[in-house]
Amino acid sequence: QQVLDGPALEYLRESFTSKLGVYLAGIHKRGFYELSNNSRPVATLKDLKNLRIRVMSTQSHIKLWKSLGASPTPISWSEVYTSLQTGVIDGQHNPLPIIIQANLFEVQKYVTLSNHIYASVFVIMSPDFLDSLTSEQRVIVKQSMQEALTAGYGMNRISETTESIPYLQEKGMEFTSLSAEERERWKASAQPAMREYYQEEIGPEAIELLNKLQEAVQEVNNRY
Repeated sequence: QQVLDGPALEYLRESFTSKLGVYLAGIHKRGFYELSNNSRPVATLKDLKNLRIRVMSTQSHIKLWKSLGASPTPISWSEVYTSLQTGVIDGQHNPLPIIIQANLFEVQKYVTLSNHIYASVFVIMSPDFLDSLTSEQRVIVKQSMQEALTAGYGMNRISETTESIPYLQEKGMEFTSLSAEERERWKASAQPAMREYYQEEIGPEAIELLNKLQEAVQEVNNRY
């Protein structure tokens, strides 16, 4: 939260206004993606080899899993449960509350707390509408938006940690956490591939944003 509500937000807000013509009101944090599968506990990169993981038809997700040695398989969300149940795919990745909402614990055994993607939603609004408000109304809108985003983040964190893990354990799912050393191996495998992808697809601006995000993460980490 400190990263996405800090300098990174201001950089994105400026880019949204100048390049897209919209005002970035804030960023809703949905939480980390975790890996679930029905084949084996995944604790290392070797465990990922050839694991068939459902992904959206999103090239960044496909590139990510390929860089880690898995076999990403694009499948529509409506077919995920059946595909897991019948063995068409071995696993999928999503925030833990999604596993609960979709009853995937019925067809999945293992969860790896990999935190490999952080899901967020950009909340945008028309600059013309914002400019049409009085100064007092603009303050109310911006404060209300920030309060809503903060509350949403808090609810997600509670759901992810306090509620989701115990619930899924009760349903029979087994959890594995990556060691600090293994997490660094995943990063070392994925980051060069993702940088190359964003450089090719978007260009230098994407790399500039990645650098700013990494700097912000490091700054926050240095505080603790």
